Amino acid sequence: MVDPSGGGDAFSAGFIFGVINGWELEETLKLASAMGASAVREVGTTTGVFTRSEAEKFIKNNEIELEVKRCSLCKGE
Repeated sequence: MVDPSGGGDAFSAGFIFGVINGWELEETLKLASAMGASAVREVGTTTGVFTRSEAEKFIKNNEIELEVKRCSLCKGE
């Protein structure tokens, strides 16, 4: 990590993009993780942020392991 500025915002943007486009949770989280990671690799809040094609290439070329767990309080839903 070079500069943490913008990492959370980029993660949120990737997550919102996936939700708005109806993606599955795992695919959405992979994009969000890639976007957040890209933001912290250079100084500044937007300098290192991936474009969509860069994010897709990063996800394709790098294994992003996820463990999705449901909230125990939400079991009654």
